[in-house]
Amino acid sequence: MSVLTELEIAKMIDHSLLHPTMDDGTLKEGIDLAKKYNVASVCIKPYAVKMAADLLKDSDVMIGTVIGFPHGNSKVEVKVFETERALEDGALEIDMVVNTGKVLSGDWDYIDGEIEAIALVTKKQGAALKVIFENDFLPDDSYKIKLCEICSNHKVEFIKTSTG
Repeated sequence: MSVLTELEIAKMIDHSLLHPTMDDGTLKEGIDLAKKYNVASVCIKPYAVKMAADLLKDSDVMIGTVIGFPHGNSKVEVKVFETERALEDGALEIDMVVNTGKVLSGDWDYIDGEIEAIALVTKKQGAALKVIFENDFLPDDSYKIKLCEICSNHKVEFIKTSTG
């Protein structure tokens, strides 16, 4: 049996700093904690990506942020803009929430286009894309299967089952 080191365990942790009541001081404390323990990444509110990049510049802790959070209802163009801006500010991972209403409507062309648009931006910049679908809202597995197929077609790096 192999024993993992503290660093190996830390590098499996994405430190989430997304609670809506977190103020800038709390976000800075969370970033400092992530840096202290050298975790894999910090997932931070979009407006704070630049701050996180500045605070983490001398570390290998990656920065991620959320797009269309928490319900995925933003227009595709807005999600593209959010993604581009987050990457410019220093994000290396994008957690995009799909439009649940469009999923439940069976508008697979819309969902395909939405995921494709964000995947094109992240791949161009060498960033990872994590697509989030809210499984609690999906009435059966056929939605999850279809979403996974679309994500696979666009070579999405990760699929997540909910925003938390």
